[in-house]
Amino acid sequence: MSREVFYDLDTNKVLEGNYFYCNIKLIDSVLALLENNYDVIDCKLSDDDNIYLDKQDISVDIKDTALTKDDIIQEGKDNDEYRRITHSDSEVIKYDSFKPDDSIEIKILGTHEFSNVPEGIKIFNIDGCTIIKIKIDKTSYEDNMYGFTRTLTKLDVSSTINKLNSWIESITGKEVTKVQYDNNSYGNSYMAIDYNNKQIIKGSYILIDPLMVPVISELRQKGYHTLGCCSGHHDSLFIQNTSIIPEEQFLPKKVESWIVFSNEYPVPQPPEGAEYVDISKYFRISYSFDIVNSDGTYKPSSVIKEEIEYSMNKLLEWSKKLPFSNSINHSL
Repeated sequence: MSREVFYDLDTNKVLEGNYFYCNIKLIDSVLALLENNYDVIDCKLSDDDNIYLDKQDISVDIKDTALTKDDIIQEGKDNDEYRRITHSDSEVIKYDSFKPDDSIEIKILGTHEFSNVPEGIKIFNIDGCTIIKIKIDKTSYEDNMYGFTRTLTKLDVSSTINKLNSWIESITGKEVTKVQYDNNSYGNSYMAIDYNNKQIIKGSYILIDPLMVPVISELRQKGYHTLGCCSGHHDSLFIQNTSIIPEEQFLPKKVESWIVFSNEYPVPQPPEGAEYVDISKYFRISYSFDIVNSDGTYKPSSVIKEEIEYSMNKLLEWSKKLPFSNSINHSL
């Protein structure tokens, strides 16, 4: 699978250099390790909005409720898996599951041995690297959604990072300080870390799908103020799993290729056949298409890939024909 790249808005090119992605919540931890000569080369943080239900095993006759197969994600009774309610007919609800990814991982170049590793942190060596892995704490609360009292569990990233930083302080002998940085990356949850210089790469950049680079480059060269975009990601996990029956997986039924512009600057005429929304300070154009066949099965991944690439070609042709922004009205 291809990985998103940082697009430098100042040079209008893909960010050059030897860098890696760092979640902004891990910047303090990562820089503390780098400053103490641990050559961090990668890191990963699960989504702390990842919410799943805890120990609920509800049997419901859907004739007497407004529930549908898309209403609830249930966690299994004896494990930590997601559970999505589906049903095989109009009355029976069954449970299908997939594992959540709930950990922080930091990869350090070289083999390192650490003593006094606290519970919850695992250290293992692989391929000449050391992996620090810490399972994210969970916090529970109750709600009464859909008329059922349920205990929900969500990831508590903040307390887990505090635990990680306390351990880093114990192995380095130095306090993990709050790093001051100018986040010019337009709200990205990731920043670029320069591996060679061991510091945050400064500047204005966005995290972008490589397929969108030619389109965004053309638009920005003509003065259009883009804020975000997505091709639809033909390399994403759900497209690779199109052989699975749609009802039995937590996956979308449509793919969108979209671009968002700031409405405080001139915005372009939408391309032919595209959907567009003009709301407040944002102007959004998109192409969307179903990725499910009429019989309820997913289209082959090769077909979805072709449709996404077709959307990209249409957007690129459109962007090349647009006038420069300073020659059009402020907005439509």
